[in-house]
Amino acid sequence: MKILLLPGLLSLLNVALVAGMLVVGPQIPTHQLIYDTQVDGYLDIFLLDVNRQLAHNLTDNRGDDRHPEWSPDGSQIVFESWRLGIRAVYMMDVYKGVVKRLSADAGASEYDPRWTADGDAVVFRSFRRSPGGETTVTIYQVEPDGSNLQRLDALPAIFQQVPDRLISQRFVDGKWGVFVTEGEETRRLVSHNILYRETPQWSPDNELIAFLLQDEVRDPEIYVMAADGSDIRQITADGARKSNLHWRPS
Repeated sequence: MKILLLPGLLSLLNVALVAGMLVVGPQIPTHQLIYDTQVDGYLDIFLLDVNRQLAHNLTDNRGDDRHPEWSPDGSQIVFESWRLGIRAVYMMDVYKGVVKRLSADAGASEYDPRWTADGDAVVFRSFRRSPGGETTVTIYQVEPDGSNLQRLDALPAIFQQVPDRLISQRFVDGKWGVFVTEGEETRRLVSHNILYRETPQWSPDNELIAFLLQDEVRDPEIYVMAADGSDIRQITADGARKSNLHWRPS
């Protein structure tokens, strides 16, 4: 017997799948990542359950969606998208799959969205070109419902703070490596011949580090390792280019 799924049922199944990946029991650690990757010529944003090695396309859109970032409560993401022909800032409720545009200036290219620490606002940059060819980059802040758009003179101070513990990738002694700096001490956690040049990411519980690794012929894949550099595991193996890893807040 052939079973046909109507679009409405597909939407419900999509919501159920994402909810199942996000709602976890006490026995399952909340180790989940979002990232952007290329699918059929476009960039989409994926949700990855690291423990179960399951990935789900959140945006699935004919237009590049990239640079996602979780809200502090882990229920929403903001990202930049070219879906209407110009780069703009959008927000998605990952449980419902509902997407809305936070900015609506047709004359500007808006990008680099970030949540404030309390989740009450989103900060982003706006690039404009005047009729005379001059360009300006302005910083704005907007509430998650799209209201109270404000121009800022500079990034809020919280975005300019340097954390006590830094993680980075460096080329030292002929090899790329993942390094951790705490105070004045820097130590190498792992070495590889070629690493994708993007900052590794600590999981919220500080148990895991996610990073991208590539070689001469393949695009980057996602790996995780323990905080001390042990137990390195490859999580993805689909051969698609990936970037902008972000852990879901716990």
